[in-house]
Order: sequence, then structure tokens, then C-alpha cells
Amino acid sequence: SGIRVDAVLMSPPCQPFSDAGKRMEGDPRTNVAIACIDIALKLRPRLICLENVVGMKKSPILRNRIIPTLEGSGYHVSVTTCDAAQCGVPSRRRRIFVVATSYKQDGRLERHLAAIGRGPTAVLTDWFPDLKGRLVRLWPCHNGPGVFDPERKPCPPIRTASFTPIMTDRYNPRPGDAGSIHDSIPLTIPQRIKLCGLPESFHLPPIEYICMGKT
Repeated sequence: SGIRVDAVLMSPPCQPFSDAGKRMEGDPRTNVAIACIDIALKLRPRLICLENVVGMKKSPILRNRIIPTLEGSGYHVSVTTCDAAQCGVPSRRRRIFVVATSYKQDGRLERHLAAIGRGPTAVLTDWFPDLKGRLVRLWPCHNGPGVFDPERKPCPPIRTASFTPIMTDRYNPRPGDAGSIHDSIPLTIPQRIKLCGLPESFHLPPIEYICMGKT
């Protein structure tokens, strides 16, 4: 079409790489990451950036397919990590960024992210001061706590399950809980939507809505 593409940004499915998933060998969803790279290389942009969970760093898909493919196509590649909670967003979202450029990199990106990593961590009351003096509950991720102090911690990673309520009468205390589940309050849906980076106009489907598909 004659259109020049300067940058291609991609975020393929994280489930095959996430510590919260099964990380099964041969998971067909890993093919999406490879396809993203193949499409980007056809466009030949100056910059290609792939974002994913930090678990991708351990994946042979990254080591044996993605990085060699990019380097073999003449790109200079760096792999860096960053946490949204250290960028002013009070949500714990550790991610890797695979950055490939057609020009040589001078290390500024790594130095910049390292400086961010040494800076302060945003806490939940930075955005929602009305939570001061309260404990907050949210579906825990992995083996993490389900009750936390919003004045000391960012929000744990928000997943699909994070939008469902915790049944307090069935909750088993977890290591690291900041207090009793019965002394905590849930985040509101608008608060959770904001932490996900979605617009205020976003509306969740009704609770009875079920998405069904073939596996």
C-alpha cells in the first residue's frame, strides 16, 4: 500500500507463559506470538515491541524462536522488565518488553527502566484516598494474600476472577493477609476497571452472560 510503518506493538496471549497457567508444552496459543513477529517482519518497521508476562523469559519460544528470528532479520534485540506499580499505576503488573530495532541500541532503555525500578512503588491509596484506614480484599493471584493494606501495597494483579466477589464465609486465610477477611472491603467495579486501564465508559457484561466456545 506504500504506507510506512514506524512501530509495531504486540501483546500476544499470556496464558501459555504465565505462572498462573499450566505452561503446557505445545500450547497452540504460543503460535500467536510467533505469528505476530512474522507479520511485523513483513512490515519492516524501525521498532518492534512485544509485551508479555515475565514468565515468557523462561520460554523456549522466546529463546529459540522469537529472538533468533528477529536477530536473523537484522534487528537489534533487548529484553527488559518493568512493573506498572513503579510507573505511577498502583497495580502490580510485572511485564517483559522484547524491543527490536533496525538501528543499534545504546542501553538507554535498560538504564531508564533500571532507574524506574529503584524508585517508589505506587500504592492503592494514591488513586483512591477514600481507602485509607481500610483493608481491601481481592481474589488472590497464585499463593499471594487476598487481604491487603492499600496504604502500603499496590493492587495485586487483576485477572478475570478479580471481578467476581470473594465469599467471605468460605475464605481460608492465606499467608501474608493483612488482617481478617471480615474486616476488609472489596474494590468497587469502577475501581477495578480503572486499574485495568479501561475507560470509565466500559461496562462489564451481565453476570448471567456466558461466553462459550470450542476448545
